[in-house]
Amino acid sequence: MSSEPLEVVRRLRDAWCRFVPDEIVAFYSRDAEIVSPTGEMFGQIYRGHEGLRRYISEFAAAFEAPSFEVEELIDAGACVVEIVQVSARGRHSGAEVRRRIASVYSFRAGVVSKHVIYLDRAEALAAAGLPLRPTGQPRSGPTETA
Repeated sequence: MSSEPLEVVRRLRDAWCRFVPDEIVAFYSRDAEIVSPTGEMFGQIYRGHEGLRRYISEFAAAFEAPSFEVEELIDAGACVVEIVQVSARGRHSGAEVRRRIASVYSFRAGVVSKHVIYLDRAEALAAAGLPLRPTGQPRSGPTETA
């Protein structure tokens, strides 16, 4: 696996887009922490490969036909920030869901050691030590620098 953090996040997102759990898990360290907004509400952090598989399973149980559109990919030095537009359909309700999320990925030995998901772009940028940058400007592709 590449040790270049931006490339790791690109390949990880590709695995999420194809929704291949074994490939997704391979991008994380065995002791990784995944902090999701829903898990945080209940005081839960998903730990290790077993926790990540539980997170993926819970996501799959709640949503079908997910798609992920990367809007920004930012090298923040010690971490990578990814801004993604997620679209899915509620598995039980059938309701269409579209939500922008922001992830901050930390790395150790070329794999993700911590993945924190935010519902607020500004909060994710602040967590990564980056200044708030404007959104809504047309882009030809995802941003790759701070």
